Amino acid sequence: MAWLCNGKTNAEFIRNLMQIRLFKRSNKESLLRVEKAMKAVDRAHYVLAEDTTDAYVNWPLVIGHGAVISPPCMHAYAADHLIPFLRPGARVLDIGSGSGYLTAVLHHLVSTYRAKATTMDPWKVVGTENKPKVIKWSLDLLKEDTAGKQTRRAVENKDIKVYPADGRLDLEDRRTPIKPGKIVGIEHVPELVDWSLENFKKDKRTRRAVERKDIEIHVGDGRLGYPLEGPYDAIHVGAGASRIPKPLIEQLASPGRMFIPVGTLRNNLTIYHIDKDMQDRVTKTCIMAGVHYVPLSDRSNQQPFWIPTPRDLRFISWLRGEDNAI
Repeated sequence: MAWLCNGKTNAEFIRNLMQIRLFKRSNKESLLRVEKAMKAVDRAHYVLAEDTTDAYVNWPLVIGHGAVISPPCMHAYAADHLIPFLRPGARVLDIGSGSGYLTAVLHHLVSTYRAKATTMDPWKVVGTENKPKVIKWSLDLLKEDTAGKQTRRAVENKDIKVYPADGRLDLEDRRTPIKPGKIVGIEHVPELVDWSLENFKKDKRTRRAVERKDIEIHVGDGRLGYPLEGPYDAIHVGAGASRIPKPLIEQLASPGRMFIPVGTLRNNLTIYHIDKDMQDRVTKTCIMAGVHYVPLSDRSNQQPFWIPTPRDLRFISWLRGEDNAI
């Protein structure tokens, strides 16, 4: 049962989450990537202060302004289906970015901080020194090496680096990703945009990503996308659309994939893959039916609060393990 995935810590919660039946047929390597990314993002940083005790529960939570943060199982499900297009360096559009939780997870999936070493890779040596003059002197000495000119070449190839840093500090905090991706979030509630940017500051990697503009959040109508940063390798839509917005298809890269819930009843939506191939041919594939999302609309039409329907209550019972069927 899905309720068994709840945990006392974020790491325990995500580890349990990956065991539920929703992911039994998924590629193990892809799931490991999703699991690692979700473990790197503490959900407690992206919920309201009064809900932090429920952060590690597989449960949707109200975040104000008629918006809801989806249950983590749906975030993991979305990431799992987009994973073929979430390569290091990829560009991703997150529609309805809300508190910024999934935006942060997507950032970790498209940004490589440590390249996997192979037998063909040179070893990397990193030094720290808090005196700039000593740094310059040490680099000059390395360049003067005459034993096969190895250290000089290593400095030129950046296999040896010396940073102006206090050695007592974590150098991780100063490192930029080897292959940074680009995540653009669109949210039509300005208060949620400001809040999400504050949430990113709680983690050093997302804080640095915002400073480098590897993560951007804009106020706007998600149905129009954000063409200035497109095309996008992957698009995630976190709200139910009455129809598939044409601008989002146009902003999808070739190849690229969109994950989008579609339907006219907010408690009975169908999730589709929208795939665009190298020849710009677009195909639509149904991957899940009968799901609940808040509507993809303009701000004035957004529901002021979430009222669970009878179908929602059955889904909640299933999450709690009280019912075997949704």
